[in-house]
Amino acid sequence: MYNDPEVSAQLHRLAEAEPLPAFDTSAVVTRGRRGLRRRRLLGAGGGIAGVAAIALAASLIPNLSSASQDPGVAGAENSQFEAVPGLPHGEAALFVDVTPAHAQQLCDLRYPGEHQKLKSSTARTHRVGSKPSFEMQKPPAKTRRFCQIPGGDKPSAKLVAAAKTDPLPKTAAGQLRNCSVQTWVDVTGWRIMAADRSETLKQAQIIAVSPSGRSLIACDLDSRGGPMTEMTNTLFSRLQAPDADRDPILAPARGKKWAEMFAAGYGGGSCDSSTKKCGKGSATAWGRAPAETATVEVTLHGKSYRTPAKDGWWASTWAIEPHTWTGDPKKPEYPVYKAYDQNGKFLKKIGG
Repeated sequence: MYNDPEVSAQLHRLAEAEPLPAFDTSAVVTRGRRGLRRRRLLGAGGGIAGVAAIALAASLIPNLSSASQDPGVAGAENSQFEAVPGLPHGEAALFVDVTPAHAQQLCDLRYPGEHQKLKSSTARTHRVGSKPSFEMQKPPAKTRRFCQIPGGDKPSAKLVAAAKTDPLPKTAAGQLRNCSVQTWVDVTGWRIMAADRSETLKQAQIIAVSPSGRSLIACDLDSRGGPMTEMTNTLFSRLQAPDADRDPILAPARGKKWAEMFAAGYGGGSCDSSTKKCGKGSATAWGRAPAETATVEVTLHGKSYRTPAKDGWWASTWAIEPHTWTGDPKKPEYPVYKAYDQNGKFLKKIGG
């Protein structure tokens, strides 16, 4: 039977406004079609009024705006994901304290058939997205070392295949898709605040904030595969009421100033004390600097790399080329990050 969506909508309105003494389907359908014809006749001159009515309805319905909704209920569930038992959909999963026993169940679900046990730790709970270690295998086997605690959105096989085909996408939609596949948290509707990629390192840093503004993902995409992909530093942080022990807070929020954040990783680039030659390396970082920050610069051994900042958010993925260092080998140096305003004025040292 033909199903007219406008007639269907009219049926619901009629049922709510004028309950019928007896539910006569044909009569209600007839009334609905009459209403539809009336609306079409009035449509030519009533377009502006219709828009105003919709706006008024939106203002009267609570929590219609995604920005005001609770985590995980901003819009319908994405059909590209399957629900994970014991965890809510979307952002809401990030506010669940996962017990060690539940974490083991989630890891078994994420890595079926591997039968690896999580290493005992003093942690009473885990966060979705955290990476507790598995027990070491005896004898050592070619197995993964960590379990990234999954969220409540298991990606479809089609979505996983798309991420595998394009592991380092250039579009925002592709980046958020891959971050969702990596974490099992649907972040496809989140807003990217900063991003940086290195073709040399085959890595990218994606910083995105949830529609509610309560959560952040620092997503580390890596196209090298194997153990290197397992070492990615993707994490979720709570922007409202952050935990100093779990969130990379550099300076707490004060008054109208937001909390400053900073997280960094550095690898390779070691120097030979006799030849002063330094190999290639990488320095990746992200954070939120003071509001007036326009550029963040990272320096090491006289070399530097700059990345833009917007609303304080920035991300940096620097491939350090082989070079010569004339410094004191007994005093190793590490990457130093500094913030500058739009006029090039030094604001503060962020880290290093």
